[in-house]
Amino acid sequence: MFRDDCLVQSADLAAFLVLQMKELATLAAELGEPSAQWTERAETLLTTMLTDLWDGTRFLSRDVASERSAPAPACST
Repeated sequence: MFRDDCLVQSADLAAFLVLQMKELATLAAELGEPSAQWTERAETLLTTMLTDLWDGTRFLSRDVASERSAPAPACST
């Protein structure tokens, strides 16, 4: 399923984690627990995702080894 020589960074996992951290902040607040750390983490990850993987019109994938970016998976088959 995964090729050892083709590891990519992409926005899909980061976006999912941002949503999860925002939900954790909501749940923490409902339970009376501190929630700011989850909100801060979500905002930091969102900013990083947009800075590193957004080209102004679409999200990119980045080959981890070469740091090459492309709109499609960054590794050739």
